[in-house]
Amino acid sequence: MGIQRWILASICAISACTVGESTEPFDDVEQGLVVLEGKQLADELVTSPIHISPTPFMRLGLLYDADNPADLELSTSSDGETWSAWQAPLVHHTEVEGVSNVVGQIELPADATAKYFRVRGRADSVGFVRIEMLGYRMAENMEGGGEVGTAELVVGNMPVHTRSEWGARSPACSSSMGSITRMTIHHTESPTNDAMSPEARLRQIQSYAMDVKGWCDIGYHYLISRDGRIWEGRPETQLGAHTGGANAGNIGIAFMGTHNTTPITQTQLDAAAALVKSIADRRGVTLDRAHVKGHSELNTITCPGQALYGQLGAIVTAAQGGGGGGGGGGGDCSLGTDAPWRCTGLTGTTTNSAQSYYTTSFGCWVDSNGVSHSDAGDNCIPACSLSSIGCSGMSGPQCERMHNWYAADADRFGCGTKIKVTNPDNGKSAILIVIDRGPNCSIENNVDFWVLDMSYRASYYLFGGPTSAGEHANVDVVVVDDSEPLGPNSGAAVCVGDGV
Repeated sequence: MGIQRWILASICAISACTVGESTEPFDDVEQGLVVLEGKQLADELVTSPIHISPTPFMRLGLLYDADNPADLELSTSSDGETWSAWQAPLVHHTEVEGVSNVVGQIELPADATAKYFRVRGRADSVGFVRIEMLGYRMAENMEGGGEVGTAELVVGNMPVHTRSEWGARSPACSSSMGSITRMTIHHTESPTNDAMSPEARLRQIQSYAMDVKGWCDIGYHYLISRDGRIWEGRPETQLGAHTGGANAGNIGIAFMGTHNTTPITQTQLDAAAALVKSIADRRGVTLDRAHVKGHSELNTITCPGQALYGQLGAIVTAAQGGGGGGGGGGGDCSLGTDAPWRCTGLTGTTTNSAQSYYTTSFGCWVDSNGVSHSDAGDNCIPACSLSSIGCSGMSGPQCERMHNWYAADADRFGCGTKIKVTNPDNGKSAILIVIDRGPNCSIENNVDFWVLDMSYRASYYLFGGPTSAGEHANVDVVVVDDSEPLGPNSGAAVCVGDGV
């Protein structure tokens, strides 16, 4: 993706709790934000250009992904000439799903401020960085409060996944929402094709809000992950903290990912339409664009991203028509691309709009005779969390042999996504589940093309044996509904719709 964006005067990405709308000392309005990925991030980590904040900051809040949290360092300056020593962030939260998912901060000495900062680190380790310039010390007037309940809600044909399902911490919020009259749409400005499970990313977002911002909880009421699942954030009955100065009576709905140029998928649109319809019906909210707005319509910022902003009308129209399908179905089996082909990080992140990929083979598997096989070149441990791909309590090899029909490319398609893979030469197709990262960019760069890493079982079925990228054994790939069974597929799979 290779993004570097300044959002001046306010932010949308990861907001959290306030003392109440009447006093809101610290909401989602801050000095600025820098988000780095792809080649831009890799170059930045090596060259360390100087960033200038529009106003002085006292802290830098960090949310980043890295193999080792200490592989990222920052230096600050008040005048752009005298610089602090390089230092790794103070880490508040870390969990590992292939790479470390980190929340941290750099805090300046008491009474000190800065307007400049630089970043450096290991480009082969750090894959995503979000830096927020904070103009206040840790809040000392946090709300008092206790436990909140979890949603018992079904929208369309989908359940809302509760706080307990993603491992949310107990909040400390006490400001009630009151009468609900409107909804606001956001994006979280986290990785779009995320190697992390939604559960891990949600815990990271909440930790940033509570441990760095000093607030009572995650700021959004609902979040929708790339696979179309709806997650409960702050309960509807609690005042949110997602739209500065306009939180009263306002339900915040955030799409997980960055949608400046990448639209949400049809599955996400369907889920959002069903959710918006449900809120409107239950809370008496007028269902039109005047009452369902993007964050940028209420604050001078870029959230929810230009691509997503262009889809808000379609969300409302689908909700007015009874809500989206919610859970897949429909669509034309197309798979949009995030950007032109490139592979500059550890693994590829862009999809091919032509749907064609070269193939390689990996992993532990079971053949058609029931014989188990290992892979001397692979550790058979998925990079995706085992819980996110239905393998809780299993070892890595057990998980791979249980699924048997799987692929890597989690950074491209997302953990747990199901794809229909077809050999165009013989017409054979199979449904695979994405469980791992890979192949390495060195493989894609060698053949100068997108590569899909498949299980040996899939390779034997589609091609009669294992393949390597240099053979140019190509397949067509479309994303399918998560209800599709794994394995050989002789018919037309139900498509999720446009793009992943």
